[in-house]
Amino acid sequence: MRDQALSVLLIWVFCLCVCCDRAQGGEPLRSPCLCGATNWSRVSAGGFSALMPMRPNSSVKTNHTEAGPAVVRTLKTQVSSAVTFAILHHSFPANSLETDRGQSFVRGLKATLGADGRLRSESVVRLGRYPGRQWRIEKSQGQTIITMRSYVVGDTLYQAVCVMAKDKVCQRHVAEFLDSCRLRIQ
Repeated sequence: MRDQALSVLLIWVFCLCVCCDRAQGGEPLRSPCLCGATNWSRVSAGGFSALMPMRPNSSVKTNHTEAGPAVVRTLKTQVSSAVTFAILHHSFPANSLETDRGQSFVRGLKATLGADGRLRSESVVRLGRYPGRQWRIEKSQGQTIITMRSYVVGDTLYQAVCVMAKDKVCQRHVAEFLDSCRLRIQ
């Protein structure tokens, strides 16, 4: 009898420890974050998908290059004037050289850095079997933080970009967004 009462007590304590931080729907309660991102759902741009807050705006831009048209598809959510999430799908022109594609990481980093950007960290990442880079960049005299991942897959460059004011950076949402990236072609 004593062992049975002890077992019931242990199960009750376990339930309290595990369940007290959960909402009625079974999801863990999370403290409000600085970035304000809510209503996350999976969105896709050209076989590249990620979880994004709210409903993103979609755009397509064609850049005419010497090698041919380069098409950029963008899905962007601007949570506030200080917080933006975006995924981009860049199609290289059919006539572009393989070496041009290999330089995509360097060109992408230089374009993002611009004149006032400072590279704070860089790491090699993978999305399945595809190589990529992750960068953390400060812009606007350190007041804006850009965290992005880029992947080159054949004739396509995929990017996931988080832009946040320094005082609104939410590492949890940055990580959840970047880690949610998927490729349909894997």
